[in-house]
Amino acid sequence: MKKYPLDTNPAFPLRSAGLSASQLKALRSLKLKKGRSEQGRFLIEGAHLCAEALQSGHHPLLLLYTRSGFLSQEIKSTVVRAQKSGIPNLRISDSTMKSLADARTPQGIMAVMIKPASADAPGPGNIFVLLDQVRDPGNVGTIIRTADAAGADGVYLTAGSVDLYNPKVLRSTQGSIFHIPVTAEVNPASRVDAFKKGGYQMLVAEPRAGRCYTQVRYPDRFVLVAGNETHGVCQEIIGRADQLIRVPIRGRAESLNVAMACGVILYEALRQRTERAGPKATGSRRQPS
Repeated sequence: MKKYPLDTNPAFPLRSAGLSASQLKALRSLKLKKGRSEQGRFLIEGAHLCAEALQSGHHPLLLLYTRSGFLSQEIKSTVVRAQKSGIPNLRISDSTMKSLADARTPQGIMAVMIKPASADAPGPGNIFVLLDQVRDPGNVGTIIRTADAAGADGVYLTAGSVDLYNPKVLRSTQGSIFHIPVTAEVNPASRVDAFKKGGYQMLVAEPRAGRCYTQVRYPDRFVLVAGNETHGVCQEIIGRADQLIRVPIRGRAESLNVAMACGVILYEALRQRTERAGPKATGSRRQPS
């Protein structure tokens, strides 16, 4: 990993005039996958994502905000919280913020985050989602958010999927990227083998499967596998599947969005788990937003 111009300890050498040229260059490179991979860092943008990171215990390496952004109570609260936590923070100009942001209209706050280390084996938990070469950032982000909402314990992305730290993926997660473990660039065959050794059933979403998702009794430990929007799940995973399941299409739609299909299946599994557990399992952590 290259030396990162913002990496210093114990204090950041932020000039009173703002970021140095090398720091700005390093930050701008985080807009690209190559820069994120080389530095082991990524950017998050907007009041909601920055607040969720702090509330979930994921402390930024650096918090950046603008004068106009600070006028927002939500952004002001996040900046104050970061300051109280000892997180380096810096007010920058609107033009600098715009040059660093992916969003067309930046909200006035962003943060530099450290990419977590990849997991070598499935973490603790009973339900996981494995995405095989899903390349649409909005779909991946929505699936992560849905998996979080439905009580899944983690999400894995195989090599060939969209970059997990793509700004559109991060925005689509609505903060769920900080709530459940998400691991990218995994080998599909070895990951499935690790799950099966751990006693998980592999349930593959396949549009041509004979069994409807409502006909399945979802086990206590399973992995839902969903595939590429065009080509579906690869054969080396299908060959290891315990069950192939489908979400039926009754109308004239050609196909169902992969994020929608995952949501339908995960919530059917949640419904069954809740029924088996009884009334005490009906509580929820948050209301939908």
